[in-house]
Amino acid sequence: MTLTHRTTDAFVALALVIVTVIPYVQTGWFDFVNFDDPAYVFENPLLQDGLTPPRIHESIFGFHQANWHPLVWLSYMLEIELWGMKSGSMHLTNVALHSLNSLFVFLWLRRATNDIVRSALAALLFALHPMHVESVAWITERKDVLSTLFLLATLAAYTEYSRHQGRAWYAAALLAFALGLTAKGMLVTVPVVLLLLDIWPLQRMNWQDVTGLKLKTMRTLFVEKIPFFALSAVISVVTVMAQRSGGAVAELHHHSMGLRIANTVVSYARYCLKTLWPSRLSVFYPMPSDGWSAEILVPSVLIFCLITTATVALRKKRPALLVGWAWFVITLLPVIGLIQVGSQSLADRYMYIPMMGLSILVFWSIPDRCFRPTVVNVASMTIPAMILLLLTSYQVSVWKNSISLYEHSLAAVPDNNFVAHNNLGIAYSDAGRFREAADQLERALRIQPNDTDCLTNIARNHNRAGNFAQAEAVLNEAVRIDDNDAVLWLHFGNTMRGLHRPDTAAEYYKLAVTINPRFSEALNNLGMLLCRTNNAMGMQYIKRAIEADPTNPQAHNSLGNALARDGHLRAAERSYIQALQLGHLPEAERNLHYIRELLGK
Repeated sequence: MTLTHRTTDAFVALALVIVTVIPYVQTGWFDFVNFDDPAYVFENPLLQDGLTPPRIHESIFGFHQANWHPLVWLSYMLEIELWGMKSGSMHLTNVALHSLNSLFVFLWLRRATNDIVRSALAALLFALHPMHVESVAWITERKDVLSTLFLLATLAAYTEYSRHQGRAWYAAALLAFALGLTAKGMLVTVPVVLLLLDIWPLQRMNWQDVTGLKLKTMRTLFVEKIPFFALSAVISVVTVMAQRSGGAVAELHHHSMGLRIANTVVSYARYCLKTLWPSRLSVFYPMPSDGWSAEILVPSVLIFCLITTATVALRKKRPALLVGWAWFVITLLPVIGLIQVGSQSLADRYMYIPMMGLSILVFWSIPDRCFRPTVVNVASMTIPAMILLLLTSYQVSVWKNSISLYEHSLAAVPDNNFVAHNNLGIAYSDAGRFREAADQLERALRIQPNDTDCLTNIARNHNRAGNFAQAEAVLNEAVRIDDNDAVLWLHFGNTMRGLHRPDTAAEYYKLAVTINPRFSEALNNLGMLLCRTNNAMGMQYIKRAIEADPTNPQAHNSLGNALARDGHLRAAERSYIQALQLGHLPEAERNLHYIRELLGK
């Protein structure tokens, strides 16, 4: 490569990083959102202590949140160790990883294809496509940006191995792949992608080898992928075990196989259309309540078949097209919905890796003359890039907080959107907007009338608004549906406290603790209640609450109150200080001030 080419590559790389950061830098001021962020990050007991040996062991050898991705947990722990539990720093880490990924997409394609213009455009699309916002602006989706970093490292090392046949490069590719799998199991299709790259752009095999059954060439290339396939097989089993352990895999009676197959075909078409025209993007796309109509299903089948037929027909003349299309189809398979995880019909975040295949399909189908440096050609590339920059900047702003996220989701996908209504109701309730919360939660309940989580959210909102009698009626209905939900009994206990029925409240808290003996909030509430009549017994439950979750500031505040009642003022002072170190708790501030007055400080 000449000095001029290196200078050009360096300029493109620098420009790419800058333009990637521009729309995303605003996330440094964004909050967590209430969609998975509490369970995954800021309320996750696994992460609260930072990077400690017991937590490292637990992250590697345990399943958490229906997943096994220890590298993601370790990345969170490291951040908490360095900067504490801060949403802004976690957002910016995702941005940095996305910027690196965009850069590596360019560098890898440039090296593999020796085509600077197409490589730069593919990287730019990766950097600025609005569908990628979900993977970057959502802290929970650290697994997307982190796993893709190791995927690109795998591709880069494998490209060098294919050219030099060096064992070190092969080992580097295998190691990078293994690390990527510990961040997200979706990478299990990578061995097939490597076989595709052997055809194009690495040209270690051609379509004649495939169609002409040149078994020797195919056997050699397949054998060297066996370690990659073995890793994929192991992680596939582990991932299914993790998701089943957390109840994330939908049973067939919930979504029939017929609906799953239909949704698979429709989703492939929808992903293609949203890539070309990224409008009405949403954090959640519900499954259709009555299945997909023929008016949607038939065109989706035609789109899939036409593109497949066209790329197969052009495989010898333009092998990049079939490789790009196959990349898209194959890398989406783990999340396309045949094995249904969650209740969504598709998700923007699932396109973070597959869109690279569509980029190859699109940009390598354009004739070379369109990339000559004419005014028309430059304008035809610059204008779409500016539009993508604006669209992505707007889409990023949607993730500012939970309220803006779900209001946008309901504007984009208003029909049957239970998740958006339910989570917006929670966000309104947290903000003290109780009437608006009740409206959203009631709309969610109309979509899923027997959802006990939604009923519990309605009751919690009534409790916060002081409508305890209404909360009791809602919770009685929830108990008839499912009386084995610890969270439900917790809020029922809170309702009884509001109705000045402490004995019943204690009974319900005990039910919650019986169902979940390590339910810190229920243990704390029971302890506070018992302290009124038996301080020693109440303190035992509060200490159990702290043991179950050492990061529960309410429990430390309650322990301070119990210690103060027994006259242990200095111990109480330490508990209040601990509570304030764990969270902003005005009650603990007042208690600490009072205790220090008594101590003469």
